[in-house]
Amino acid sequence: MSEDLRKKAFDFASATVKQLITLSTALIALSITFRGDFDNMGSETLLLICWICFFISVLFGIMTLMALTGTLEKCAEKSENEVSLSIYGPNVKRPSAFQILFFLFGLLFLGVYGAQSIFGNKNENNKTDEIRIIKESTYKLVKPKQIDTLKVE
Repeated sequence: MSEDLRKKAFDFASATVKQLITLSTALIALSITFRGDFDNMGSETLLLICWICFFISVLFGIMTLMALTGTLEKCAEKSENEVSLSIYGPNVKRPSAFQILFFLFGLLFLGVYGAQSIFGNKNENNKTDEIRIIKESTYKLVKPKQIDTLKVE
């Protein structure tokens, strides 16, 4: 493969990693922002797992970018024959695979949380056939101890 095509492959790999980092952080921010708009029918544990997966995906994305940079630096220091310039090295493949995996897990947990929130059992909150007493108060009328009379002449 020519050197220009290899550099282009590094550019595309870098752009893909950056896109996944951007999507992960955006989905974390949006799910935090609009969490209150759902009827709290979804499990908070699912949402927490989702955020953790997206955060780990971001960390592996940063590791992948660092690995891509390190691979390019090695090739710049040594001649082309000694080090092969490839995005398929284990130092790049492993963190990028984990980034994609945790991103997909985050999407899965976010989707399940959203489905629970939208299609959850809403009958519990909207029961109209029963009346529940929230607070009971009793009042007692007390007769006044002093009687005022008005005398008209």
